[in-house]
Amino acid sequence: MELPAYHVPQAKNVGLHLWEKLKDYLHRAATIIAGSIVVIWFLSSFSFSFQMVDNIDYSMLGQIAKVINYIFYPLGWAQGSYGWMYTVASFTGLVAKEMVPATLGTFAGISEEALIGSLSLPAAFSFMAFNLLTVPCMASVSAARSELRSRRKFIETILFWIATSYIVSMIVYWVGTITILLPVLLIVLVLFFIWIFLPSKKDKRLVNQ
Repeated sequence: MELPAYHVPQAKNVGLHLWEKLKDYLHRAATIIAGSIVVIWFLSSFSFSFQMVDNIDYSMLGQIAKVINYIFYPLGWAQGSYGWMYTVASFTGLVAKEMVPATLGTFAGISEEALIGSLSLPAAFSFMAFNLLTVPCMASVSAARSELRSRRKFIETILFWIATSYIVSMIVYWVGTITILLPVLLIVLVLFFIWIFLPSKKDKRLVNQ
């Protein structure tokens, strides 16, 4: 089998190729990233009365998260009085996944219970699974939009990411919860059957008579 002749790439061709890629990034990715950062900053810094707030709890993002928080109840980590904080952290993770622990660190200044320690073990794994599988950072979303070239396929991809992360996260939480509770349920059932079928002392006396 004859191999083609290999040549050192010309600097002009490499430069043109890099310029086309950079120009495409600036037109597509950078606009979405910059826009998303501005939107999330605005929502997390201002209230609905358009006044700047120091506590994200009173921001538009915090109030919106408290409303839609019930959607994530089956996943475990959205439950409780601090569940909305994990919802906000998941939303800020759309900019970059590094924002998730950074947001939780911010909430730690509000309440020490806003960290993973406030979650049960299944809920913590469910939270991690959701953020690992859900819509990635905006740079990846922009790259997907650029590569797919179809609005329909792009929307289907976003929905696939969301559905996959939601289903897997819910499975992780409920399987983990049942696994932890199963030994307790078995012990309760065994004690219940022993209490029902084990004859009492009074019954033993009647049998002996």
